[in-house]
Amino acid sequence: DTFIGVLFSGDMTLKAIQKGLERTKDAKKIEILLHPGHLSPEEKSLFRNDKYKRFYISENRKKEMGVLLSVELKELIAVYAGSEYKKSNFM
Repeated sequence: DTFIGVLFSGDMTLKAIQKGLERTKDAKKIEILLHPGHLSPEEKSLFRNDKYKRFYISENRKKEMGVLLSVELKELIAVYAGSEYKKSNFM
């Protein structure tokens, strides 16, 4: 079992995921971590800590959402996961 994404937290790209999958292709289970999302203007005012606020309003989180929802990611995972993934509802 392995985990991809901690070192690229907040900056996970399709390329980073692909490299992680290449390095861990023999693992039976692979967990991929992304932090997608964004805050509304109202939610931004709830953060008192600037460090956390910068993370939550980062444009990279919107990019990660795009990666997470992309057809390219689904196709990439299908290459590594094989036929069972292709049969699932994720494709």
